[in-house]
Amino acid sequence: MLSSCGPSPYAFLRPASPAPVCLKTLEPDFNTVLYNTSVDVVGYHLSGLLLIKKMPDGSTRVVFTNEMGLTIFDFEFFENEFRSLHCIKKLNRTVVLRALRKDIGLLLQAGFDYKGVKYYKSDSELYCGILDGTETIYLITDIGCTNLKRIENASKRKKKVIVNLINAGENLADSVYIAHQGFEFNISLKKIHRKDAPQ
Repeated sequence: MLSSCGPSPYAFLRPASPAPVCLKTLEPDFNTVLYNTSVDVVGYHLSGLLLIKKMPDGSTRVVFTNEMGLTIFDFEFFENEFRSLHCIKKLNRTVVLRALRKDIGLLLQAGFDYKGVKYYKSDSELYCGILDGTETIYLITDIGCTNLKRIENASKRKKKVIVNLINAGENLADSVYIAHQGFEFNISLKKIHRKDAPQ
């Protein structure tokens, strides 16, 4: 997984053997999450609200609307399926839809095959490597596998997408910054916390 014809960005890693329950601590568990959202993609800037909601049929609905309430995109994620229910014209291109599907799928850990995961470590972090076709997805935690810090998607020779997470626990992270390494495509998310209703 770490070898290639050229230098690997993960060549410094060493094999690791974490506790069997490691991955269970990293899977997001939520019903509904709302984020203030900013998207910068190939010269366009979009902002608004991103709603992520678990549906009764087991799917996850992801809807992005602007400040005026107009829907920018509306996606459905199933365990091994993705549907674009709506997407505005400026984003409705194959390369952009593929990137959005990948980015949101990384955040949701949608369709991850945990069976063949391989573990590596640096001096301070644990890397959980999941093969995804010709690429690898790394869930990167503290060395004790108690806190998910970021997710990286990489080919053998380079990192392609980096998802930085702040306060990621059992729920989805409070803040998320998704950055593509090969072209201009960045997504910033800041969770909106709903205050408890008065007693």
